[in-house]
Amino acid sequence: MASKTHSSAGLALTGALDRLVEPPLRRNFLAFLGDYVIWGVGIAFVNPSTVLPALVRQLTDSPPVIGLVETVRSGVWFLPQLFVAWLLSGTVIRRRHMVIPFIISRSSMLLIVVVLLLLARTQPLTAAGLLLACLAFYFIMDASGSVPWFDLLSHSLPPHGRTRLMGLGQFLSGGLGIGVGVAVAAILADTRLPFPVNYSLLFILACSLFAVEVFVVSRVRVSRPADRRDRIPLAEFVPRLLGIFRRDLRFRRLLLVRLVVGASGLSTPFYIICALDRLGMGAASVGIFTAAQIAGGIAGAPFIALLAERRGVTSVIRIGASFALILPIIAISMVTAGLSLSHDLRIAVFGLLFVLNGAMANMTAAGFTNYMLDIAPAEQRPTYVGFANTFNGLILFFPIVGGWILGDSSWVALFAVTAAAALVGLVGTLRMSEPRQLRR
Repeated sequence: MASKTHSSAGLALTGALDRLVEPPLRRNFLAFLGDYVIWGVGIAFVNPSTVLPALVRQLTDSPPVIGLVETVRSGVWFLPQLFVAWLLSGTVIRRRHMVIPFIISRSSMLLIVVVLLLLARTQPLTAAGLLLACLAFYFIMDASGSVPWFDLLSHSLPPHGRTRLMGLGQFLSGGLGIGVGVAVAAILADTRLPFPVNYSLLFILACSLFAVEVFVVSRVRVSRPADRRDRIPLAEFVPRLLGIFRRDLRFRRLLLVRLVVGASGLSTPFYIICALDRLGMGAASVGIFTAAQIAGGIAGAPFIALLAERRGVTSVIRIGASFALILPIIAISMVTAGLSLSHDLRIAVFGLLFVLNGAMANMTAAGFTNYMLDIAPAEQRPTYVGFANTFNGLILFFPIVGGWILGDSSWVALFAVTAAAALVGLVGTLRMSEPRQLRR
């Protein structure tokens, strides 16, 4: 009986996979899916929108320094990719180009544990600086592996396979990530784990999952002809990029719209600080809001592939941009009237903000990424990816500007500027044309 049950389960799993992706593509689909899910669960332990700003707040109360968390997470990740694209321009991209940078980046997270345990209590400002430096190194190396990751993914799966992978990956990592949020809340609220031991434990748990993630993604197999070409001279590479920017209207519009929508980063690292400092929520709320953000990602994930196939990736982008506008509006209402609400109601409303933030992050990431991969010519895909992501590195200034606005003005001013930028970005998405042949 047991063998029949196992056989039926295996047939059901095989049937489900066949509906997601063609059998010859199954191995790579599962390897990329495993990478996507395990990394998503690991990073939830040190969530850049909740855990990391709360950690830096323990080390300094300077808004610009807290804003640097988002600068490092997003801006620093984008900047190196154009240089990586140039380095790979004469290379047939292989698995090692992706795996080696990932090994280096994931291992570097352990340095943060050492910094926290040695310096967090005695030299908090030094610890904050070294923490940001370690995060910057992590994201630089992660970015170096991401250019080949996108190229290998595009070479391995067709457009519908990529959107299904991202939607399913966000759903699975989100489901597991809710449990992570509960664990984060318990760890940060446990009096037996004083600061900085509690945050150090979170980084150790993240690194443990990252080790499994790197092993899984190393199972990807991509067969390509070894037609190596000479690397394009840098003096020719830059004018070629400018030529792409001038000639390709859809690509140019993508870059500009994604940059403006990314202005939501003005407020991203400060939502959790507002909850803690302005609205008086306790440390355990960090875990609650982490779980809420992940739940939002789950809620949006099933619709990403469906919307992309039925209505196009532009629909995914537009809904994500709409959420980016709603977030600061909720924050303004909480800053002006939140203290009149009960503590539980404040938790609930701010929890909704983080739910929408999770959905927005997943939708804009999946939408803009797939739009870029769809419009990029296959032979120039690494160049398009590197150029687009490096250009988007300009968002690194947004959290710093947000910290400056908050320090020089008020919470309402910060969230109002964010809302205005988000409105411009939403209008810009209406000018983007759909690149796919839609399924009916």
